[in-house]
Amino acid sequence: MPHSPKPGTKRIAPGAYNALLEALSTVFWNKQPFERYLRIALRDHPELLGGLDFTGPKRQAAADLIDRLAEHEDRYQGVTLHLMLELANWKDWTNLRRQVDGAELLETATTAVQQLGIWTFQYGEMVDARDALAAEQAAEEAKSEQRRNVAAVLRELEQRFLAMHQETDHQARGRVFETLLNELFALFDLNPRRSFALVEEQIDGAFTFSTDDYILEAKWEAHPAARRDVDVLAEMVRRKGKNTLGLFIAVSGFSAQAVSAHSNCGSAIMFMDGTDLISVLSGMISLTDALEAKRRHLSETGLPFLMMRDILNQ
Repeated sequence: MPHSPKPGTKRIAPGAYNALLEALSTVFWNKQPFERYLRIALRDHPELLGGLDFTGPKRQAAADLIDRLAEHEDRYQGVTLHLMLELANWKDWTNLRRQVDGAELLETATTAVQQLGIWTFQYGEMVDARDALAAEQAAEEAKSEQRRNVAAVLRELEQRFLAMHQETDHQARGRVFETLLNELFALFDLNPRRSFALVEEQIDGAFTFSTDDYILEAKWEAHPAARRDVDVLAEMVRRKGKNTLGLFIAVSGFSAQAVSAHSNCGSAIMFMDGTDLISVLSGMISLTDALEAKRRHLSETGLPFLMMRDILNQ
């Protein structure tokens, strides 16, 4: 691994750190190979990994690592450049190809790697790269964006969600809402799948949380979701495997009849409304903590609806 530069060496541009974050966050889908790669790549600098939370979202762990590299650049510039060069030439897509949405994940990752390659192309295999990077620093600093850790992405998703309330074309809003939910669930490593069709069934989406698979139904209408809407999802879940549950997201909430019909009846459906979604998007509670609280509430009480504001107010 390259040695760190002497004090006074020119700095790595912020845009290069951003590009490294995007590549590091996307070349692996599963957490285990992501963690294994970093532990091997940084085996000579174990202090960089100390305290990193590899059980949370990969992007957050990557952002925390890059914050450390940037904060102590005088010490770790050589380490950073080594990671940049290796990821810019990444060719092992095995982990992504194994996923259900492998093609889409691969497209995102290769784009990130190509963007990182723009920073590393001019110095190739020769690691006097810090001088070449510094030549672009002044121009790139003005354009560099804030590092996109989990909190930053959530803020962006929240603003998009709030802006959707002004959309008058409900079909267009529905398509954008589906994309937003897909990005939110992917941010928390829940392996979301977009809408798909089975024989006589149309499913809005699906995801995996803990050891369970979930079927997702999402509605954004002016009125609360009716009992018949929830009944359709409940029947889909009933016909699937024993570890399948359902999550119904209704921005306008649920009718009293829908809540009553699916309470204390052995239903495997959990409810989430617009206020719950805002609690997640605003960072007051993580999506995984919200799902775990709802799942435990359903198991212990038989009730499908636990509002996040009730938990947050305790």
